[in-house]
Amino acid sequence: MDRNEVIKHSAAIHISNTLTHTQRMVSNVLLKNAFKDLLSSDRYQIKISTLVQAIDCNTRNIKALKDILSVLVTTKLEWNILDKDKKNRWGVSALLAYAEIKNGVCQYEYSSGLRTIFSNPNIYARLNLLIQRQFKCGHTLAIWEYLMEFLCSTGFKTGYTQWLSVEAFKKLLGTQNDPLYNEFKYVGQRLIKKPLKKINALSDINAAVEYERKKRKVIAIRFKVSRKENYQLPADIALPPALIDANATGTKLKSSASTKVFEGNDQLLSRLLSFGLTNKQAQKIILSHDESYITDNLEVVERNSQAGKVTKVPAYTMMALKEDYRPKKTFLDEEKEAKSKEVKAAYEQKNRLEIFKDIKTELETQRLETALEKLSTQEREILENEFLESVHENGNGTLVLKYYKAKGFTSIVVRSVFNVFAKDRLLKCPITQKEIKAFIKSKGYKIGDFKQELEKTKK
Repeated sequence: MDRNEVIKHSAAIHISNTLTHTQRMVSNVLLKNAFKDLLSSDRYQIKISTLVQAIDCNTRNIKALKDILSVLVTTKLEWNILDKDKKNRWGVSALLAYAEIKNGVCQYEYSSGLRTIFSNPNIYARLNLLIQRQFKCGHTLAIWEYLMEFLCSTGFKTGYTQWLSVEAFKKLLGTQNDPLYNEFKYVGQRLIKKPLKKINALSDINAAVEYERKKRKVIAIRFKVSRKENYQLPADIALPPALIDANATGTKLKSSASTKVFEGNDQLLSRLLSFGLTNKQAQKIILSHDESYITDNLEVVERNSQAGKVTKVPAYTMMALKEDYRPKKTFLDEEKEAKSKEVKAAYEQKNRLEIFKDIKTELETQRLETALEKLSTQEREILENEFLESVHENGNGTLVLKYYKAKGFTSIVVRSVFNVFAKDRLLKCPITQKEIKAFIKSKGYKIGDFKQELEKTKK
């Protein structure tokens, strides 16, 4: 677990509550402070000075902290309102069962039910406590947590969340009983557009919203979310050492399909499982390869699945990890190994071919995404229903249906097969030479660099 992160079960994210930004931040800091001792102890403590510094609160007003703790003890949390966690279908509890401030120290307790859920997160998000401090609105923080949970539970770098009815979304933010949001224009302005603007500007992800309409009325929303490349936090913010030191050793997690856990590799294990691998296969891979080897190969699998090239994700993933599908070393990297002009030429040709393959795959992905985005909500629904019917009729569709029931179209196993299906239905015409050449130019390469490869694509 990263020194600045807290691992938060989706039960504490998919909740109906009216917590403010500061109350939610305090809740997350208290969870991080207690995380490693959730099963071994029923009472935890944190210095008030540490708590204040962790939430970047300059006030020494103890009454304000007492008020926050009072809210956490009395706030009813109804969790799993989106019915994502099949093991914890529904629950209700006060966030804190007990809190006390004495001699500059806060002692607190969770109910036994919450302790069990929080300590064994089968669906969870890794939340950076420094990022949460940059938000000023509770709705923004709640949406960011929801989007982070999607990325962590699926293992994706980019993807679409499930569709949420407008009422489910308002319940997620605790605004379902606020008359101000009876009209969707206020939901769109205050609960979606403003929070997304802050999330995109301040956090480690980018997000955009899509709407489903019925007779021009918005009835559901979903988000397209992706991790930012090379995101860096402001250099002048940090968590208090006392909070970091208490949690720096890392914590073991149990995956929904796992009975044996590798400390420090919980997220990697979860990601391998999301690609359809068995727990035994995933554990063997982690023991056999370093993390960069695994993640680089998984990115190749994901890239090809997005282009509609992969029908059997588990088998393809295993082959990629066995054969090493990572991009090969470039000609410049291997130039020193070359002993003759002929060998150098061979390396250069091999490198061009690898680049050309990547360019073509990226173009195929773009074509498919564009075709899907052009579909109306009704057309998309028809296509998805036809896909599910074809899976039911296919005798080999058991695995796809299993992952569809668990995660819907957010599962890479499901999406990969769906992309192949959609590509066959929507892209009848193959890529033309004109399209390839235009895309090559857009990527900053010269057409002449790939003369031989282009010749082979001519019909």
